[in-house]
Amino acid sequence: GKTVLAERMFHTPLRNAPPTALSHDGERFAELDYGRLRVAETATRRTLLDVTPRQGVVGLAFLRDSRFLVLSFTSGALELWDLDLPRPVASLAVFEDGQWIVASADVRFAASAGAAERLSFVQGNRDLPLASYFERFHTPGLVGELLALADTAPPPVVPVLSTPPTLRLSQEGTGNDGAEVKLVARVKSSGPAISEVRLFHNEKLVEQSTRGLVVEDDELDAAESLHRWTIALLPGENTFRAVAIDETRTESSPGELALAGPVGSAAPAGIRLQLVVVGINSYRNPKYDLNYALDDARAFRARLVERATGIVSGVQVHEVYDKDATRAGIAAALEAVQRDASRNDLFVFYYAGHGVMSSEAQPRFFLAPHDVTQLYGNDEALARLALSAEELREFSRRIPAQKQLFLLDACQSAGALNVVAARGAAEEKAIAQLARSTGTHWLTASGSEQFASEVKSLGHGVFTYVLLDALDGKADSGDGRVTVNELKAYVESQVPEVSQAHKGSLQFPASYGFGQDFPLATLRLK
Repeated sequence: GKTVLAERMFHTPLRNAPPTALSHDGERFAELDYGRLRVAETATRRTLLDVTPRQGVVGLAFLRDSRFLVLSFTSGALELWDLDLPRPVASLAVFEDGQWIVASADVRFAASAGAAERLSFVQGNRDLPLASYFERFHTPGLVGELLALADTAPPPVVPVLSTPPTLRLSQEGTGNDGAEVKLVARVKSSGPAISEVRLFHNEKLVEQSTRGLVVEDDELDAAESLHRWTIALLPGENTFRAVAIDETRTESSPGELALAGPVGSAAPAGIRLQLVVVGINSYRNPKYDLNYALDDARAFRARLVERATGIVSGVQVHEVYDKDATRAGIAAALEAVQRDASRNDLFVFYYAGHGVMSSEAQPRFFLAPHDVTQLYGNDEALARLALSAEELREFSRRIPAQKQLFLLDACQSAGALNVVAARGAAEEKAIAQLARSTGTHWLTASGSEQFASEVKSLGHGVFTYVLLDALDGKADSGDGRVTVNELKAYVESQVPEVSQAHKGSLQFPASYGFGQDFPLATLRLK
């Protein structure tokens, strides 16, 4: 529950805690007395802080660093105070189902996949959904950034939030035969122009229209537009969700619709595994060569094909290694899947090689193929030779398989440590936006520490070593299958432990999933 997680985060019991706390070094004491929060030096009793926090405080706890104090509230929420500023710098909430969110005073936030849908910003008399501002203000690594604030950090600047667009999704006409449906989205913006409209079918992105694809209609006013699609239905229930995004990257609340598929249709002939595996040990520039990317890729391919046997009726594998792993070579494999896959299929993309963020003002994430000779400092070459996040998103949209998983063991160069560390959060944000915008699952090794993940004693990178264990059944919750969500949970929990044990430093993978959960592997019967 909320309290247990709080205890793990802050190393201090909060359950039934009185409104007092002593710092770990014993030098500071905090108390809540008649609604006043007071912090003082233990030895001299000199007052360091005397303020009135918001109501409902039931517990206090210092972090290991006594500069930071946590207030717990009757609602279950937590508030992080920086005593050197002094002011609250973040609010934290953990829901009963494990979803969590951290929000800073300047409206940035970090959240688990479903948490942003549950909360709103309050601006004047308006409630504005957090999810509408995901692209603008979602900030991976936010807590670490707040804990590293300089003593002279200025008060946060709270932006004026623009009103999100509105979207209404409906079925157009009633004459369809159940095999396909015509949908129409009526979009309206009271501020910036609409940049794009996305349509998701069973949570996976299937269509994306830009402002050049607007249908004229005499009944529309100047701020409205219509967007139409014809979509083939699947047997069973079909869920549709559409969102509009304006030029400030503010997103509408979703328009949703559920429709029944064809009645009495034949069951699908089968579900195939469509697998693209990319591994690059040898780069044209040898200083970027890796030791275990090929072994990682081949081991993952073999393990997944073996374990998926009880789930799929067939397997189609595309392997792209070393000198063949150019942008064109990887794209050709993805295009083959696009041509061959059906909507019932399961698509998995695995990449072991270098990943990189560009140095632009708005940095972009790239997979760096074999012939990229400069990872940093040449954005023009990256755009020409590497595979961008935007291209990956478009491949995901065009590949019809509704169940998709992307695994990126995207190593970094040790020589670029300082650059990588500065861009780690930007890379994680790019992956989060990819997952959310496509309605798919993404699991990636941590960019800022991944250069250190290749371990000779393991024969693999840490990320893939743990991934293989997960597929072997260690991620199974007891039903003899490993699902995507079980895989992600296991990798997130074990990679830090394995990296600490074998390298003496922690590595944290990042995962984001906005699509349906689905099984990946079955276990051997003994």
